[in-house]
Amino acid sequence: MKAYHDLADRAGRSYTVKGRSQTALKWKGAGALAVGILVLWGCSSFFSFSWHTEKKVGAGATAPWGKEGKNPGSTYRVMIQISRLDLKTPKALSSFMERMKRQKIDTVCLRVFQNRGDASFDLLPRTARAGVYFQTSHAPVVSNLLPLICREAHRYGLRIYAWINTLNAVYLKDIPGASRLYAFNPVTRCIARTRRLNPFDPAVRQRLYDLFSDLAENDVDGILIQDDLILHYNEGVGPLAIRLYQADTEDKRLDPAQWFLLRQDGRGCWRFAGYTAAFWPWARWKSRNLALFLRRLIRAAHRVRPAVRVALDVNYELLLSPKNALAWYARDLSTLEEMAHPDQYMVMSYQQQMAEELGKPISVVSGYIQTMVKRAVKQIPDPRRWIFKVQTIDWKTRHPLPLKGIWETMRSIETAAPVSVCLMPYAPFLLKASLPIRRTGPGRLDKIESGIPRRSGRWPAIPHKTRKWKGMS
Repeated sequence: MKAYHDLADRAGRSYTVKGRSQTALKWKGAGALAVGILVLWGCSSFFSFSWHTEKKVGAGATAPWGKEGKNPGSTYRVMIQISRLDLKTPKALSSFMERMKRQKIDTVCLRVFQNRGDASFDLLPRTARAGVYFQTSHAPVVSNLLPLICREAHRYGLRIYAWINTLNAVYLKDIPGASRLYAFNPVTRCIARTRRLNPFDPAVRQRLYDLFSDLAENDVDGILIQDDLILHYNEGVGPLAIRLYQADTEDKRLDPAQWFLLRQDGRGCWRFAGYTAAFWPWARWKSRNLALFLRRLIRAAHRVRPAVRVALDVNYELLLSPKNALAWYARDLSTLEEMAHPDQYMVMSYQQQMAEELGKPISVVSGYIQTMVKRAVKQIPDPRRWIFKVQTIDWKTRHPLPLKGIWETMRSIETAAPVSVCLMPYAPFLLKASLPIRRTGPGRLDKIESGIPRRSGRWPAIPHKTRKWKGMS
C-alpha cells in the first residue's frame, strides 16, 4: 500500500491546477491510477479467460493427451451421440456431416453395434441382423459402415467416436464355456443365469480384447465404452467369480444370503432393505476386477492405435452418490483412476431421468448436475477428461424434450467448469435448432440441498429361471 500512496503523491505533485489544493490533486491522481489499474486488470482477465475457454476445432486432430497438454488452452467440445441414423445414401450422409459442422458440433459419437431390436443403419446393405458395423472376424458383421462414417466426418473436420458395448454384446453367441453372468435374488435366495456376458470368463475377455483391437484398426478418434461394463448389486455370483474371490481374499465361506437386509411390507412380503457389512468387501473386489478388465480393453485399443481416446460411460451416481455407485454398479472413481485410467469419462447426467429417479424438480436437478461437475474437476482436475451428457428425448415416449430445458441444462454444465457437453441422443428435431454452445465461463454455483436423496427407481430385474442357492464350488 505504501508504494501506491507514493505513486499517488507523485501524481498529485506533477500537476498544477489553479484554485485546487494539493490534497485534492493527490486524491484525484490516486483515483485515476486506481481506475487505470482496474481497467488493465479487467482486460487481462478477459483475454486470459478467452484463452483458457477457447474452443479448439481442427480437422482430424488426434494427438495423444500428453502432447496436447503442452497447449494451455482447454479442449472444450460439443459432442452428439447417435443411436439412430435415418440416412439412405452417402450423399445424405455428407449433407448431414456438413450440417453438423455448421451447427458447430465438433465430435460425432456413433453406435457401431446392433443387438436384436436396435434400430439399424441402412446406408450399406446388411449381412446380419445383429453384430457390429466394422470389419472383424470376432463378431457378426452387419455392414462395414464405420470407414465410410470416418471418411465423411474427417472430410468436414469432425472427430468420430465409435460407441461399442461389452457385457451386453449378446450377439457374441459362440463363446464356449461359462460365458453368461449369474444373478442372485436376495428375497427368494435363488440364482439364475442371465443373458449378459461374464467378465470373469477368460474366453469372454479374450473375445472382447480381439474385438477392440479390430475396432481400433479403423480411423476413429475415440472409442466410447457403453455403460454395460458394470456388475449390478446382485450380479457376479458364479463358479468362476467365487473361485477367484476366494483365491484373492480370506473369505472361504462365501454366502450371498448374508449380504442383504430384508424387511416385511404391510402385506407380509419380504423386500430388499439394504446391505450388511459383509457385502462391501465383495462389492470392492468386483470393482477392482472390472477396472482391471477395463485397463486391458484400453490397452488392446492403444496397442493398435496409440492416439485413440477411450471414453467410459459412467452413471451419475459415481459423482453424486459414490457409495450407491459401488453397490449398484461395482464402480468407484478412485479405483477406476488407479487401475484403469480411461482417457475420458462420459457422465450420464440425464436431467429428466435424474428428476424422475430422485423425485426432484428439474431446477433442483440442475443444481445437482453443477455439483457433479464441480466434484468431477476437483477429483480429476483435467477438464478435457470430462464429458457431461444432456438428455434430449423422453426415454419412455421417445418424444423430444423442450428445447428450453435442454439449453438450460447445457448452460448449467458450462457455467460450472470448462468441461465438454454431449447431446444424447441427437434427434432430428435438433437439426433446425440453434445450439447454445457459446461458453459463458465458470460462474457462481447456486445453493442446493445438501442432502442427496436415495434413488427411488426400481432395482434391476431378477431373471425368472432360477434355482435355490446351495453354494457353488
